[in-house]
Amino acid sequence: MNRKLYILIIGLLMSFASLGQQFSGSGPVRLSLPTAATSIKWYKDGVLVVDSIATTFRANVVGTYNATYIEDPVSCAVVESDYFVLVNGGGSVTLDGQVNNGGGTGYQWANGGVNIPGANNASYTTSTGGLFTLKYNNGTCDLSTTPYYVFVLCNAGTEAPTLSLTTTTNMCPATTIDLSTITASNLPSGTVITWHSGTPATTANKLSSVTALLAGTYYAAFYDASGDCYSPTSGLTGTVIDCCKAGSVAPVPRY
Repeated sequence: MNRKLYILIIGLLMSFASLGQQFSGSGPVRLSLPTAATSIKWYKDGVLVVDSIATTFRANVVGTYNATYIEDPVSCAVVESDYFVLVNGGGSVTLDGQVNNGGGTGYQWANGGVNIPGANNASYTTSTGGLFTLKYNNGTCDLSTTPYYVFVLCNAGTEAPTLSLTTTTNMCPATTIDLSTITASNLPSGTVITWHSGTPATTANKLSSVTALLAGTYYAAFYDASGDCYSPTSGLTGTVIDCCKAGSVAPVPRY
C-alpha cells in the first residue's frame, strides 16, 4: 500500500468560539477526500464502515477515522489518508506514532508544528485538539509519521440559549441592571451561561461581571470549559430607569 500524507479537508458544521479554535466545536464533522477519488473505503477505529464509499463522510461519534482510495486511475496506487480523531470534551485520546520499527530513537511530538515539551515517546496522550505529528530517527534517517487531526467535541452545542427574559431593567434603588438571575431552559449538560458585549461569543468579549451593568444590549451563550468553546448567542436588551423621585426640576420657592 502506498501511503500518501494527504490532508483531509475538514468541513466543520459548527460555530467556532474564535478563529483560533480550529480543533474544537460541535459535531458532526464532515471529512472530505479529493473529488476524483475512487474505490473509497472509510474506517473507524480500524474497522471498515460498511457502505461508506462516498468522497465525504459525516463523523459524529468519538473515534479515529481514516480512508483509503485510488486517486490516480493510471497507476491505481492506493492512498491512505491522515487520521482524524474525535474526542469528547474533558476526555483524552492516546495517539499511536505507528513507528513499529523496534529501534526508533529521538521521539518528538509536535502540535501545529511546535514541539511539545516532554512528549518524547512513541505514543502521546492528549485532551486538547490540534494537528499532532511525530518525528523520530529509525537508526538511519529522520522520519515523520502520519499526522493526527484531533478535534474536541464541544458540549455547548449549536443552539442559542432560550432565555427566561429578553428584556430587563434595574430594580430601584439600584441604578444598574443585574443579569445573574437570568436562566436558560435549554442549558446543555456540562456548560454554564456566559454573557458577552458582542456576538459571536468569544473570550475577548466575555463580561467578567454581570451584576452591575449599564443600559445596553448583551449576549448570552453556553460555554463548555472542557472544549473551550461557545454556542451561538441570544440577545437581551437592558434599560435603566431613573430611581430619583425628586425629579429633575428645581423647586420654585413661594413667598
